[in-house]
Amino acid sequence: MQQFNPYDQTVLADPYPHYRRLRESDPVHWGVAGESHREGTWYLLRHDDGFNVLKDPRFGREVHKVLPPNTLPPVPEAYRPLFEMARQWMILRDPPEHTRLRNLVNRAFTP
Repeated sequence: MQQFNPYDQTVLADPYPHYRRLRESDPVHWGVAGESHREGTWYLLRHDDGFNVLKDPRFGREVHKVLPPNTLPPVPEAYRPLFEMARQWMILRDPPEHTRLRNLVNRAFTP
């Protein structure tokens, strides 16, 4: 099967038939990445697959801890302050740090 390219003009014009075809024939698909320095990226086309990946502790948000340093693109100097700040955001942290931070703010977000 041809790699899915969400940036192709035919996909951009009407993406839904492309998503339907992939959902039916190749719901966990290796396709074209959005960044030119990457070889590709995974596309999960079914809700249950995406939900399971998000709940599976083998898949994390802190990729800098699990990937070899040379596989990550360099952060441009202008974006380093934002990058360092975002690494501290609760939503981008894995347990146990995510759990600790969530417990600190939980009461403020509970009716």
